[in-house]
Amino acid sequence: MKYNGNDIVLLHIETDIFTLVIKGQPVHPAIKQLYPEKEKNAEFKALLDINPVNCQIGKFSYYTPSEDLKEGDSLNSQVYPFFYEQQNYMVFIEGKEDINLEFFHENKKLRESVTRYLDKENKLMGMVNFYNDVGTSELEIIGNGKTLLILTIEVFPSKIDYRSDYYQLLQEVNQDIYNLAYDFLRRTIQGTKLKEAANVSLVEFFKIIIKIFNKFIKAYRRVENYPHHRLNQIKKVLPAARVKKINRQSIKWLRRNKQFYDQDLDLPTRMLNIDKQISFDTFENRFIKWIITRLSKKLNTFEKRYKSIYGVNVEPEITGIIDRMKKKLDFILKNSFLQEVGDLYKIDSL
Repeated sequence: MKYNGNDIVLLHIETDIFTLVIKGQPVHPAIKQLYPEKEKNAEFKALLDINPVNCQIGKFSYYTPSEDLKEGDSLNSQVYPFFYEQQNYMVFIEGKEDINLEFFHENKKLRESVTRYLDKENKLMGMVNFYNDVGTSELEIIGNGKTLLILTIEVFPSKIDYRSDYYQLLQEVNQDIYNLAYDFLRRTIQGTKLKEAANVSLVEFFKIIIKIFNKFIKAYRRVENYPHHRLNQIKKVLPAARVKKINRQSIKWLRRNKQFYDQDLDLPTRMLNIDKQISFDTFENRFIKWIITRLSKKLNTFEKRYKSIYGVNVEPEITGIIDRMKKKLDFILKNSFLQEVGDLYKIDSL
């Protein structure tokens, strides 16, 4: 069936507690057509994973070019690509009973775009846009403080060959730390762990960070011993007797400000003083601070979801590990040269 160019239902999930509907245009953003099927294999299929945590799935359906809405038979599927970067999608979530619903995504802008509809606790609505973030992305539905469902979708790039090129790149680069860092620094969760995988959940993230956390801290300590810095010039006009060193800039300043030169004494009364001060507030250090802050927030996200899912059955050993890691990161942020470092605004915050 030919797509007519209007917003349509792309995904419809019915549970015993709520209904989720996502509408939009299933067209490739660059060519305004359906995704070109130049090769009919799994590489050009998108991941759709529905994980009911504290709810029961009644039925669900998703868009296909041939049937429009196709009823799903597996909660983990490879489907026709219909989520793309730089496109708007309307999200509707409605509770079937009096329940306080919340929408969560790692990216702050995205999660804040889905809010209560008509101030009703059991209705959420909003327009989401994944911008330039491609790869798998987790959408979480929360009811009365508990995780109800985790929906993992795959956002496709606008460049047709980017996806295959991206996976080829991951195979060529360092299979351990580089892949982990590349995954960690992106807003959506791209599927990489110690080796390439289809999806990385927060549980897998936690396993990975346990494995590399001590190495991460050691790497930071090396930076802390020799932090990147720059020399800033601090210019002040002072009484001439307090100026310790006169240079060309001081003389140029005096020529422009002759009122501070006493002709009778043939001496300046005030001069420009230039001090040099070491500053750690560089882009490199802001980036380090951003990484540590990002890691701390992601640990908070994992802890929140873990407690939401397991409730009173949480393992003290797990919460203890999280707490120790967060305390160590918090200590670094508050008791190191990073105190003097500003925030990095070029990367979207969570």
